[in-house]
Amino acid sequence: MALSVKVALWAVVATWGLGLELARIPASAVLAQTVPDGLLGTENSVVTRQGDRDLVSGGATRGSRLFHSLLELNVGEGRSLFFVNPEGIAQILGRVTGDKPSDIFGTLGVLGDADLFLLNPNGILFGPNAQLAIAGSFLASTGDRFTFADGTSFSAVNPEPNALLTISVPTGLQLGANPGAIVNRSRANGVGLAIAPGQTLALVGGEISLDGGQSRRILGGLNSSRFRIKPWNCAQMIKD
Repeated sequence: MALSVKVALWAVVATWGLGLELARIPASAVLAQTVPDGLLGTENSVVTRQGDRDLVSGGATRGSRLFHSLLELNVGEGRSLFFVNPEGIAQILGRVTGDKPSDIFGTLGVLGDADLFLLNPNGILFGPNAQLAIAGSFLASTGDRFTFADGTSFSAVNPEPNALLTISVPTGLQLGANPGAIVNRSRANGVGLAIAPGQTLALVGGEISLDGGQSRRILGGLNSSRFRIKPWNCAQMIKD
C-alpha cells in the first residue's frame, strides 16, 4: 500500500562538488564482501572472486531482465565488482535483503551494455575513489521495491519467491516510511561518478548528499512513497 506522504521531489545536475548538510552514512572501512542471500532457489546469484575483481553471475532470467538477490553488496578500496551480462539481457535488477548499507569504495560495473538498477533500503555510500564502469543507465535507490506493469514487485524488504518474478515492464519504485540516505563522496579521476553520454545516472532515496563528490549526469532525491518510471527510459523519474 502506498504511503500518504507529501511529495518533495528535487533534482540537481552536478558537475562540481556540492556540500549538502543531509543525513550521512558513516564512512567505515569496507570489510564485508558481496554475498548472495540464497532466496532465488535454483536461480541464486553467484559471486566469484578473481584476484581484485568479484563477478556476480547466475540470477533469475525473465525475458530481457536478470534479477539478483543479495544479502550484502560492497566494493572495497582498490577492488571491483562486475555484474555478468548474458546475451539478450537489457536490464539487471539487484536487491539487498540484509540489514546493512552498501559501501562502494572501488569500481562497480557491468560486463556488457545492460542497464543496472540496485536497491538497498538501508543506505548507499559512494566513497572518494568509487567509480562506475557501466555502458547503460544506472539507478541506485534506497527504495523498498520495484513494481511492474502486471502488479507484481521485486522487493528488498519482503522478498518474493523466484516463481513470482515477472517478464513485465518495470514501471515504478516504492519507497518505505524511512528510506535510507545515499551519500556520494566520489571524486575518482577528477570527475566522480560518470557513465556513457546519452545514458542516465539516478540516485533516488530519502536524502541525497553530494558530500564533496561529483557527477557528470543526473542525481535526484525523492522524499515520497513512490514514483513512476517512464517505460521508454527506465531510469527517468517522474512524480506519481
